[in-house]
Amino acid sequence: MAKLKKRNKGAVPTIEEASNNLGPNVEKETIKPMNFKVPESFYDDVRLFAFEQKISMTDVFKKSFYHYRNTVNK
Repeated sequence: MAKLKKRNKGAVPTIEEASNNLGPNVEKETIKPMNFKVPESFYDDVRLFAFEQKISMTDVFKKSFYHYRNTVNK
């Protein structure tokens, strides 16, 4: 059996170092996943729309929610 060499990838970065390399767009707020089921056709529509707008599906959801909330509260 062949012996495998262990590769040293260096020291593990601290949490602060890892947080700083994510770029300026990362929110400092805690992120919590939202898991819910939608019809496949709706998922495909949202995914295609996000791609066409060059934004993430999360941004589509957030913008849609805030727009809806502002519309309902008038």
